[in-house]
Amino acid sequence: MATLHSANLFFETTKPWEMRKVPQRKPELEVTLHMVMETLRISAIILLPIIPNLSEKILDKLNVPKSDTFWSNTKQFNWSDINFKSRALLPEKIVLFQRIISPKDEPKKKKKIKL
Repeated sequence: MATLHSANLFFETTKPWEMRKVPQRKPELEVTLHMVMETLRISAIILLPIIPNLSEKILDKLNVPKSDTFWSNTKQFNWSDINFKSRALLPEKIVLFQRIISPKDEPKKKKKIKL
């Protein structure tokens, strides 16, 4: 879990959504996205026996074939022998976790004054 927390912190710190706006930062953007996606891929494979439904959703979204979801595939960092062009994310939007908004985080509604 610490690895996933670190990947999330890395993602939030590097702000790829801002890198995307600057064409000169495209190589940096690609490296950032690749590192986070690779962390997700390996983590999903490791967690497959524990949380199979969630892991399968992640692996499906990352377009990882079932034949590449074995323990031995966690040692193959960077999909070193695979063409990256064939590894595009699937276009479907997948919500892994519903956002939980506590009452204190909800925007306060302004009271309307009746005249």
